Amino acid sequence: MRLILSGDRPRNSDYSTESGQILYKVDKPSNVLTEGTATIRKLDGPYPGHFPFYAQVEFHSIRSTRIRFNGFDLSEDDYFRKGKWSWSISDRIFRASDGYEYRWKLDGSHIKMVRNDGSKFEVVEFRESKHGYFSTARPASLEIHPSVEHILDEIILTFIYCHKLRKDDKETREAIAAGAG
Repeated sequence: MRLILSGDRPRNSDYSTESGQILYKVDKPSNVLTEGTATIRKLDGPYPGHFPFYAQVEFHSIRSTRIRFNGFDLSEDDYFRKGKWSWSISDRIFRASDGYEYRWKLDGSHIKMVRNDGSKFEVVEFRESKHGYFSTARPASLEIHPSVEHILDEIILTFIYCHKLRKDDKETREAIAAGAG
């Protein structure tokens, strides 16, 4: 399955199938004074065009980020554990409702989710948009393996959180490099 984002910012995008059906709407109002809250709304199957609340990620830089879904209100440390540390950012591991553990790999050129077992089988990859200067233009997308489509809600929720972590880490590294240069 391929979900296409309506924009370059995953925390402010609609997520649609290749046929154009919107499955999720993610909104994070801009606010310079706070990290903000990303609200995820999910298509309600029997009601076309109806997107009730599914989850929220309330981002904080000083205290723990809050993750709210399915009646739970958890800190990021209660939902995720840190995985392999790299020179910049640690992977994030979570246990999904299917009982399996998954790892978001946050270093490297792409954000990827793999099974957290010996196979390290890649099940999700985020592809950033390309604007077509030297290559064919394409929108940002999430490529999702059929074996994990049943946990799609959790994939969207955890991706929103992990994309923000990676974005913040990248901005910090760029600021350090600019200061050193």
